[in-house]
Amino acid sequence: MDIRERNRLIAVTSFFIGLIIIIYLIPQFILYSRYNLSYVFLNSYFYMFLDLLFLAITLFFYSYFMLRPVKTLKGRKYLTIGVMSFGGVLIVFPMIGICLSFSGLLYILSEGFLPLLLIGLTPLLVVLIPGVLLFMHGWYLRKNLRSETIS
Repeated sequence: MDIRERNRLIAVTSFFIGLIIIIYLIPQFILYSRYNLSYVFLNSYFYMFLDLLFLAITLFFYSYFMLRPVKTLKGRKYLTIGVMSFGGVLIVFPMIGICLSFSGLLYILSEGFLPLLLIGLTPLLVVLIPGVLLFMHGWYLRKNLRSETIS
């Protein structure tokens, strides 16, 4: 299998993973549309679902740029900035959810429910991983672009 076939296979796979995430999120956002906005924005799992939405959008862009790679140096600079900004957004949303989960930390610690807090934080921490990896990938691309412009 050559590189073009491998890139097509990766692009199609990431596109369908993004599509599956969107299909999963449609009922969740319909459920949240029934509630008052103050309840929605104070729910920590709403930010997890927002993060999954941005992850699906990122996967759609990833599949597009796997099929049509950017060849110019200026285009790769813009792509690097985009990758780092999407990684930053994917980091911020779970962090907001984690901060909202810790709002009742003193109550939880006084009642001895620390394992329940950790179980509740696990999905938010798992969703944090793609954002950190994407930001690190953008940082790596930025360093590679610097070495290309110097030489």
